[in-house]
Amino acid sequence: MTDFPFPGGAWRTGALFLGLFANAAQTVFAAETEETLRGAYGAFLKGRYEDAASGYRYLETIGAEGAAPAANMALIARDSGKPEEALSLWLKAALLSPKDAFLWNQRGWSYLSMERTREAKEVFQEAFKVSSGPADAAEANFGIGLALELEANLKSAVRSFEIAGVHNPYLAPAAMDRLGRLAARMKRWRPAEIYFKQSLERDPRQPETARRLAAAYEELKSPKAAWLAYKFSLDMDPSDSEAIKRFDTISRYLGERPERLMPARRLARPLLSKPAPPPDSPRLRVALFADGRGEPAHLQRFFFIAGADFKIVDARLGEINRGQGYQQWEISYLPQTQTIEIRDAHQQLQYTTKQAFWIEPVDSGASVLIKTPILNDFKGVDSGDRELRGRIEVAPTPYGFHLINELGREEYLYSILAAAMPAGSPPEAMKAVAVVQRTRLEKSIRPAGEDSFRNDVCDSSHCLVYLGVSGERAEATEAVLKTVGAKLFWGGDLMEAQQHVHCAGTTEEGVRDRPGSGPGIRSVSELELLTHSVPERSFYCETSALSGASWSRWARLLDGAELRARLGKEKDVGRIRRLLVTRRSATGRVEAIELEGPGGKVSVEGASAVSEFLDPGGIRSNLFTLQPIYRGHILHHLIVWGAGSGDGRGLCVAGALGMAHLGKDARSILVHYFPGSDPRGLPALPPQGDEVSGGTPRQGSAATGPDSKRSRSRAREIRERLRRKAKERGAPEN
Repeated sequence: MTDFPFPGGAWRTGALFLGLFANAAQTVFAAETEETLRGAYGAFLKGRYEDAASGYRYLETIGAEGAAPAANMALIARDSGKPEEALSLWLKAALLSPKDAFLWNQRGWSYLSMERTREAKEVFQEAFKVSSGPADAAEANFGIGLALELEANLKSAVRSFEIAGVHNPYLAPAAMDRLGRLAARMKRWRPAEIYFKQSLERDPRQPETARRLAAAYEELKSPKAAWLAYKFSLDMDPSDSEAIKRFDTISRYLGERPERLMPARRLARPLLSKPAPPPDSPRLRVALFADGRGEPAHLQRFFFIAGADFKIVDARLGEINRGQGYQQWEISYLPQTQTIEIRDAHQQLQYTTKQAFWIEPVDSGASVLIKTPILNDFKGVDSGDRELRGRIEVAPTPYGFHLINELGREEYLYSILAAAMPAGSPPEAMKAVAVVQRTRLEKSIRPAGEDSFRNDVCDSSHCLVYLGVSGERAEATEAVLKTVGAKLFWGGDLMEAQQHVHCAGTTEEGVRDRPGSGPGIRSVSELELLTHSVPERSFYCETSALSGASWSRWARLLDGAELRARLGKEKDVGRIRRLLVTRRSATGRVEAIELEGPGGKVSVEGASAVSEFLDPGGIRSNLFTLQPIYRGHILHHLIVWGAGSGDGRGLCVAGALGMAHLGKDARSILVHYFPGSDPRGLPALPPQGDEVSGGTPRQGSAATGPDSKRSRSRAREIRERLRRKAKERGAPEN
């Protein structure tokens, strides 16, 4: 008979005590593990890699987290520029979890980073065998393709890249770009053209791919197509010296005016025939024909047609002339005298001046059509025709003149809201974004002044894309009109309100983009997995079919030589031996990097500076991880695995679309992305039941109308299915 340390029946009390003690010990162990995880990940975010590695070594020592400590330490070793140490840790992690394709893929990249291509191919093949999803399978084939390319086995590499592009739409742009480069190396220019175009169709934000497409067109003796491709590349990266050189060279030998080649908007007459009176709102000055840096172009000439009778007003002399609506007038700059001429529909000279003046329709709400503008430099500028509300100011410069559109802020919102949202966006998402944009304008615009050169915003993506009436859509205009004056407040004050395209699950302020609450990224391996994996459909930003695949996940394969050339413009440290991230935000977004070569070290500080250094115009967001590929201990390639689009601040447009598709109203959307905020001025919605509005969620079809019983029934089915799927994935229910 077993002896118990407690007399008689007291053994039951003792057993209970031991059980409670064991539970308490487990609780303490779990709390200690969680605290160590937080500390290690926090050190990693701040670039303190040795401190982070110490935390994960401790977790490994106490047997916590299975293969995770080894994987975390491997990633830290990689990011510290220690590929040999990273490889040994990936071996350990894969042994602990042999069916995890992600671990096998990372082990393959580790081999490849050390020029061990044979072992890399074998490991990537194993990753493909054990993969259970398209993301891991595609990444394995992408790795095999790159290994074969490094071995100069180009024909075999083609097949692997093709498979990678088919398996994973998020990796397809990078795979197609690589196929184009392989075809170019084999002098197969027509296939190269096709592959580059397919890559750009899937993800247009690739200036380097556009430049290589232009080079392929040059080889195919298609100078006009090459000129257009270089123009497209320079629109994204105006600083590309090689593209500028080729662009200017082709321009000289085209035999016609280059701007005539551009597929720009050309409008015959104003479309706004019966304008409604605009809502009362403060005036706004928009610099027209600005480039990606916000600098307005100098114009030499343009034609205009007003949608109503108009007047010409000199800034100093007042009204000096009038004209009839729907007649085409001309304004041109004479460089010899540095004067501006105004000619009427019969080419009769009406006025000559060196002063600022404006064109103003007599009827409130009427528009002015700007036609066939001639710019001094149209690289990075949308030079298409545009119909604009309000008045047009002509401001002389030493090189021509600038154009400034002055109009009401509510009218301005019509166009920028349409540009920010996909066609067919749900009305409640439109309203939410309209409130954010109005709040942003109200907060950022300074009081109006008298300086004719002053502008509040520009019309390019540097501010917000603005095309006037030419870019408006009825649903966007309706959303603005239904929220006129509505803004966001915090503690009684107007708040700082921002927006971005896609948050990849968490905004920069820490808002989780899903129903309920839950832990965010807690470790280095979770951050890496986020950038490699197919996104979870439980996130709001993945619910709508209107959000593009490239908004969510993307990859870039950068050349080490090109990175060195960009770095050399600031300081030439020689061939790059190490590139590491030295600081990330709390959500994992990169804020600073450091590069090291024989000539020393260089730091790149700030999210914008980092993205402009790595791939000017091509980095969609700073939520990314880096995989270096070395040859002879010199950086040969750098793979950027990215998630999301934009800076992650404020409202996530993709998430707003998803929430609206799931039946959330504008107020709910705003409060979700701006917790504690007070949306004022939004109209109350009549109760309409539990319905999906305005489009098609990824998981099912939308309701056909608020009054349809079938619509409401279908919506309930969709939401119930979403709840079940979220529960299966372990996500909290809404």
